[in-house]
Amino acid sequence: MLISFPYQTALRNWLIGERRLSSNTATRIANSVTHFWNYYTVNSIKEATLNNINQSTIAEYLDFLEQQKNFKKSTINKYLSYIRSYFTFLYDHNLITHYPLVNIKGRHFSRQHVYKINWMKDLPILIKSTKLHTETKLLLICIALGYETKSILSLKYSTIISQVNNKEIKSYLEDCKNKQNSKNNYIFETSDGHPYASQFNIEQHIMADRNYLGMQLTFQSLRRSYIYSVIQQNYTDTELLKKLHISAASLVNYRKNLIYFVKTEQFELPVTTVKAN
Repeated sequence: MLISFPYQTALRNWLIGERRLSSNTATRIANSVTHFWNYYTVNSIKEATLNNINQSTIAEYLDFLEQQKNFKKSTINKYLSYIRSYFTFLYDHNLITHYPLVNIKGRHFSRQHVYKINWMKDLPILIKSTKLHTETKLLLICIALGYETKSILSLKYSTIISQVNNKEIKSYLEDCKNKQNSKNNYIFETSDGHPYASQFNIEQHIMADRNYLGMQLTFQSLRRSYIYSVIQQNYTDTELLKKLHISAASLVNYRKNLIYFVKTEQFELPVTTVKAN
């Protein structure tokens, strides 16, 4: 059963009364917002409230429409337009304290996305770099272990250390855990011992490292670079579905993207990185 979103009736009255939209258009907007709200309530790590929605929440939903629902870019842009109407209504009526779509843009139709691939093999070297934030190194490790972006903020050191085979990476994680000296031991933990509430906070913190590494460092971009690295290796479809934790439809979509919309380039270590012995 679908969950109604906050201020649903008030939104409809505003769309028809003040915006002078037709009843059918108001219904389409409401249906799109309902779809978003139900996605949000299921996937949100924090309490599903309006003020806990941020830029990352919207971006992850748009990625969900593209990667999991296989929506066309034109359809995704319609959903974004309808969601934007909802948050404009909320913000204009002081029903939310911030507007989460300031930097959110629609899907481009002709842009070819470039992803660096196979950076995972260089992790033992990258974790030794003094030019990278600790959070960057930890995020790369989590992505390389195959975790979906939605689960990373709740990961603990004890969970991933047991899954790492490389001695250097395992030792690095042990050192990070000991330095943190927290009873909760979340990988990404705030000063008060709680997991970060938003991927966006981490992405903003590590943004400068993207120039050094020569690749995007958002959760979604790294996850996709990992997926595009793996699906070009010699795995069966069954092995890929298990390793990547994606559906068969998503696997088909990723392969289609490789043909039409995505360009991959081999990751190269920065020239200033000291190679391991």
